[in-house]
Amino acid sequence: MIAQLFIRLFGNQDKDNLQQLIRTAYKEEKITQTDVEYLSKTLNEFDIDPEDIFHTQDDSTALRASLPFQNYQKFKLIYILTREMISNGGLSDQKLDIISQVTAVFLHESKRAKDLINSVVSNIHNGNSVKDSYSRLGYLLKPRQINFN
Repeated sequence: MIAQLFIRLFGNQDKDNLQQLIRTAYKEEKITQTDVEYLSKTLNEFDIDPEDIFHTQDDSTALRASLPFQNYQKFKLIYILTREMISNGGLSDQKLDIISQVTAVFLHESKRAKDLINSVVSNIHNGNSVKDSYSRLGYLLKPRQINFN
């Protein structure tokens, strides 16, 4: 029932992309087997099969190539992951660490990933939609500009 509701709200593509994001984070050693098993239990409506993730044959380059490249799509995955992780019990340090490490696939900076996640949590608690949250926070997905002046 929950899985059907999720598919109606977000579609199979988001579900597949989230699984691929977790697979990439695992392959790049951003998250551990324990983290994957925790995600599988916490996100049971996403049908995450830890064994499938542990034994993927693709290298991280191929996995990254299959991830969304548009910032809005990346943000949407981060939003969905965060919302589902906090839906039963809030945001513990363990959950924040796991979400941040998965998000680091897109950001490459752990501190920036945690800042983004904390901001997404605030937006979720304030009832903001994915689109509204992206309009406020999407800039955090863009590479930082270095000013040498």
